[in-house]
Amino acid sequence: MNDINLLQRYEPVVCYTEGELFFPCAVDDYLTRCSLWQIGKGGDARRLAVPGDLSAATLGNYGDRCGWTALSTICGRTTRSTGLPALAQP
Repeated sequence: MNDINLLQRYEPVVCYTEGELFFPCAVDDYLTRCSLWQIGKGGDARRLAVPGDLSAATLGNYGDRCGWTALSTICGRTTRSTGLPALAQP
């Protein structure tokens, strides 16, 4: 079996549904576009890093903060976020 046949035999099959929000992407490119938010116990949000400040190397520097954190990015005109209150959207 040559390399091409081996690659074709074990290539991943990726299926998406209509309206899919998340697609594979390079981590460094994604983090560059993200802001990082700290969510307090009362639900108040404080931005810790603006887009352009984050990378895989710097993200760990925020690990010792109190509360929990969320990444937020804006893709085109639609905001994609994980766990951010609506008022905290950039």
